[in-house]
Amino acid sequence: MEAIGRLAGGVAHNFNNLLMVILGECSQLLTQAEQRGKNTSKEPVDIEQSLGSLRAIRDAGERASALTNATPDIQWPSSPGRRYDRSE
Repeated sequence: MEAIGRLAGGVAHNFNNLLMVILGECSQLLTQAEQRGKNTSKEPVDIEQSLGSLRAIRDAGERASALTNATPDIQWPSSPGRRYDRSE
């Protein structure tokens, strides 16, 4: 049980790190969009910075997906004779 707890803690930590990338990049894009909306001089959009943020979001999402797919299927009997099935 201790090993399972450590595994779960490690997975949760890694997943949280990926979520922080996604949330941070989204927040940055939203802030930039809001500032541009208030700016009457309509400064040029830094498309490369925006594309970099979008790529970081996509990459973090793909790593998070790979992380969840790599976690082992833990089979715990939920009732006598029945096993846990991730697809349920």
